[in-house]
Amino acid sequence: MKLFGIIFAAVVVTAIIWRATTAEVHNGKSQSAQPQPTNAVAKTAWSAQEIAKDPQGYLRWSDQQVQSQIAQREAHLRTLNDRRTQIAARRDELAQNLSDVKNIHDRLERAYRQADDEDRWPFKMAGHTFDRDKAKQILDQTQKYITDRSPLVQTYADSMAKMDQLDATLNGDIEKLKTLREKLALDLDSVQVNQGLDELTKVRSKEAELATMGKALSDMGKDPTAAAMPPPQTTGRVDVDAMLR
Repeated sequence: MKLFGIIFAAVVVTAIIWRATTAEVHNGKSQSAQPQPTNAVAKTAWSAQEIAKDPQGYLRWSDQQVQSQIAQREAHLRTLNDRRTQIAARRDELAQNLSDVKNIHDRLERAYRQADDEDRWPFKMAGHTFDRDKAKQILDQTQKYITDRSPLVQTYADSMAKMDQLDATLNGDIEKLKTLREKLALDLDSVQVNQGLDELTKVRSKEAELATMGKALSDMGKDPTAAAMPPPQTTGRVDVDAMLR
């Protein structure tokens, strides 16, 4: 009986081990049979063979590229409008400063000549008293201010013209891209109905157009408005009264 009990216990243990091993192998096979996740890598280009194999996929990818290009150009336009506002404010401030300084210069010059002609020194103007030397010094300073800053008027005008041109270019590109999106949508409908040679040729024709628009965007750089910005200048209203002291 003891011998029989030992044999029976050994059989039970062997059966348990066999079942555990079988279950482990089965689970391993089940897990390996399941599809493993793959890291999807965003495509940056399609070959002719890939387009021919999956024209619908290419058209959907192209539409995403067009949407991205539109978004980037719209972002450039927002930056452009902000900077145009800044430049316009600086331009108007410069014009007002030049007008104020020129007004003081011209008034002081007339008073200087009158005092010199009538030999009436010193003379008073705008609440200040001027002898010959002080008047001459301020006339030189105000004239230098006008001479140094007058060229900036044209600089600001050139900057605004460049921004107007960039604005027209960006808006024109956006309209072209919107039209291209419409064409891509029509091509997608056509390909879904009939994947013939004619439809595939239409698909390929959009490839060059999309590439051209992409290159134009790349050529602009990250900040196309930077080239249109005038050089930095000290801003703020001029203190005319301080000039006369």
